[in-house]
Amino acid sequence: MRAFKWFAALSVMTLGLYSTPVSAQDLTPTDAFQRAAQIKSMVLMMLEADLYDVKDLPDPAIVPSRPRHVLRVAVDVFERIQTLRLLNGLAENPAPTTEAKPTRAADVVAVLEQAASELQELGPIYGVNLKIDLPGRDGDRTPGEVLAHLRAINDGLVLLGVPVTLPNDVQRTALEIRQEMTKVASLKGAPTNVKAEAVKSAMPSDALSEVMGLIDDLRNATENDASLALPSGVAVPPVPEGGKTIRPADVLLAAQFALADVYALNVALGDKNPLERIPTQAGKNPADVKNAIAGSRAQLAAIVAAE
Repeated sequence: MRAFKWFAALSVMTLGLYSTPVSAQDLTPTDAFQRAAQIKSMVLMMLEADLYDVKDLPDPAIVPSRPRHVLRVAVDVFERIQTLRLLNGLAENPAPTTEAKPTRAADVVAVLEQAASELQELGPIYGVNLKIDLPGRDGDRTPGEVLAHLRAINDGLVLLGVPVTLPNDVQRTALEIRQEMTKVASLKGAPTNVKAEAVKSAMPSDALSEVMGLIDDLRNATENDASLALPSGVAVPPVPEGGKTIRPADVLLAAQFALADVYALNVALGDKNPLERIPTQAGKNPADVKNAIAGSRAQLAAIVAAE
């Protein structure tokens, strides 16, 4: 049963009006953080309306990241909001396209502003006014802080009924990595029909190890070959500390980091095409993910060997 309670007082107390800079070039990670904080406040209001005793959605540890990595998680948040809309009888809308250009804070802001607008339409269903102002600026923020806020938002969306991350979700991103790595090979004149040894069974921890191996391979390749130089370098995603259970969500986050860097390499090599999304997957397991990532590692090795 939903509690039809108005939260205007909360929005007045905690959120302040802020004017968006005129030019997209003026936007910074601080502006993206404001949008993420706004969405986080909306999710908390919805959780309270749903009778959850949740006062905050704590951010995970902050890790160094670039706007391109934040953008992939922002798109993920957008798509999860679409799932929540569908669960509540509203139409799903496609995520904004990732254009073939260096990612800036403005790109993240644009996705989050659209995500906030899509989330606001759920307000009447939950009995709350989600049309709240942006919070005030409280100092300069980094891309890593924005990323942490977005991960916390995803945790809140799960509480609202959005399904947890499954191997199907990870496989979609793994296939997107393979697709973009194949484009890198074509741009570099390397063979594209390479294969990797496949496994029949695997755990999420095996899939995560394969993704981290790919990221390590990519870092070595881009640092040792000037023709494969990647703007700002390869970033290392956060992984659970030793002894903790590896979830598909952990593998997905690492794969999102890898996809951001592989696509950035593609763009740096001259690709003019937007990031091509793979359709939603079904019936997949960690072995499928591991095999797809292993294929990308083999493809990268062929690219390096062709240099």
